[in-house]
Amino acid sequence: MNAPAEASGSSDRLIAFTSERPLERPEVLHRHAVLWRLPAGTAPYATSDLAGRLVPSISPFLHHFAYPGGVFRCELQQDDQAEYTSNRRSTLPFHSDMALFPEPPSVTLIRCIAPEPGPPPSDGALLLLHVADLMAALEHADRYDLIAFLRAPRHLSFRDGTTTVAPMVPARVGAAPLRVFEGIAGQLPESERPLLREVLNFCHTLGPALLRVRLAAGSVLGLSNRHFLHSRAACASTARVTEIFLGTIPTR
Repeated sequence: MNAPAEASGSSDRLIAFTSERPLERPEVLHRHAVLWRLPAGTAPYATSDLAGRLVPSISPFLHHFAYPGGVFRCELQQDDQAEYTSNRRSTLPFHSDMALFPEPPSVTLIRCIAPEPGPPPSDGALLLLHVADLMAALEHADRYDLIAFLRAPRHLSFRDGTTTVAPMVPARVGAAPLRVFEGIAGQLPESERPLLREVLNFCHTLGPALLRVRLAAGSVLGLSNRHFLHSRAACASTARVTEIFLGTIPTR
């Protein structure tokens, strides 16, 4: 029997539906992740079609070859065989999606095709952290050095060959894309790379500020890629399969 989707941690950051209720006000995603608890087999649509039903204003992100139609099917592999970081069985570092594209997708939808059957902590749960909560936690810990590091404008080279000057986290969360992920280390001065590792490790220590969601088959989790960083707990096996839809919603 398929276990229901489970959520714990920062409950004030989660809204849950038990039907294909469309998100008519997508700005809700600025503050909350949204979980659609859909039993397996009750939404017999392609993931791209389901994304349009759940978030009617969304359009697919079409700039990455691995996401035809905006969808990436994530099947796990042993770490030393994984083509992409997301395919690894081990715990994933916190990140924002497509950080090295000029305009990353603003929304990530993750649909569970097959869950990880293992128990916590190796249950493949999604871990979400609102960036406002991260910055508040850093301030509370007197880590103003890490705050300054995240907000410092820096030269970044994008995958299409263009460049920009932008911070990893904008001064006003949501005003510009987040550009936080381990792969950005190669563009940082050697002296700053330990700071990036500290930030990513710090995210995993925040306990109650983290939203932990273990998806059941059929369930969908939506989050703002401009407001949340996300990770995934380790998986005990390679059974977990998800389909990830990246898209953009109009700004208001």
